[in-house]
Amino acid sequence: MHLFFIDNFCSIDSKVIVEKFQMNNWPKWQGIILFENEILPCDLYCFLYAKFGPPNGIHSIIRDDDSDSLIHWDWTLNSNEGWIQFLGMNFRTEVHFYGDWDVSKIDKYQLIKSIKDDLKNYARKLSDIKKNMLESWDQYINPYYQIKQAINQLRSELDKLELDPNNKSAKISNDWICDSGFAENYKEISQKFSLGIGLSYSLRLIIPVLAESFINFLIFILCIPEIKENNRLLENYIRSNIDIKIQLLHINCKGFASPVNWKSHECKNYNSLINIRNDLLHGNVNLKRLKINKVFFNKKVPIFTEYESLWQKTLGVNFDTCGFHEIDKEFKIVNDFIKYVLSCLNSQVREHVECIMDSPKFGINKNNASFGILFPNHIVDFSTPLIIYNKDRIL
Repeated sequence: MHLFFIDNFCSIDSKVIVEKFQMNNWPKWQGIILFENEILPCDLYCFLYAKFGPPNGIHSIIRDDDSDSLIHWDWTLNSNEGWIQFLGMNFRTEVHFYGDWDVSKIDKYQLIKSIKDDLKNYARKLSDIKKNMLESWDQYINPYYQIKQAINQLRSELDKLELDPNNKSAKISNDWICDSGFAENYKEISQKFSLGIGLSYSLRLIIPVLAESFINFLIFILCIPEIKENNRLLENYIRSNIDIKIQLLHINCKGFASPVNWKSHECKNYNSLINIRNDLLHGNVNLKRLKINKVFFNKKVPIFTEYESLWQKTLGVNFDTCGFHEIDKEFKIVNDFIKYVLSCLNSQVREHVECIMDSPKFGINKNNASFGILFPNHIVDFSTPLIIYNKDRIL
């Protein structure tokens, strides 16, 4: 078993590392061990910085000044046995060994213990680094982005059904009743259109919420400090009626070049859409919207004003009232409303807001309350396809 003592390591001059790299004269790679959260990456970063100075490894030298990286930091150290390289990645810290190391004899946890034991000797430096060098950001889920993705997914599922009630082959014809395959055909079409009806209702309920989440998102990132830092005022504003909330945006939020005109075409259409959504959501009985037919009765004998097809009396009536044909129109109303509100912002703020809107996550700086996108929408990783040791020893 190889015993680690972190004091046996020393930093290597970056010029030496670059020269070795350019001359393809890197020491022989012997193996790797992986850290996840046995020692927290922030603690390890600050410790290595305090003990050995800034990252000196080749990956830190050549990396772009961007968080969109495979490897975020790299310390390459020297010892009697050879080089040891600490690589900070997206899901783990990789510790690579070069030179004369016998990695099969390395105890991962003894190495971690050696580092943790030495942490206390750098307590003040660690505190200074975290306080004065590192920016502290809180990362948040973007609810607007989540709802938009959910809508896109539902629309995609609905499109896959290829529902076209005007296509005779998709309808249940009266002639089918005499067909031997009637029951099977009815079941197949019924399942398809029933799913479409459910998806249509879901979309019509959630599409207006996209605009509400957008307004709440604007308030969250643009609300003036006098309201944002007063919980009662902020709660009162957030819980106010949507029309009041929107008309106060230019007063309660920074960055607006002009007020949002509630009498505008975009706002009127959105307000009408909210009323329709509320009827659906609360199951309101609106006779004008719910009426589907007229029929006479002579006591208990029905006299139809006109005959309806089997399709009309079964799936057709439900499909026609689910609002399938209104989905694209309602989605456009919401998008037009959002575009209009964005147009009321000054150009610099609008550009910043639009950038954050398209990101699934965003960050807030704890020191100055500024907003930003900390990472790209994608994430990258790779593994070393070489020696993998047993978990107790290495991984």
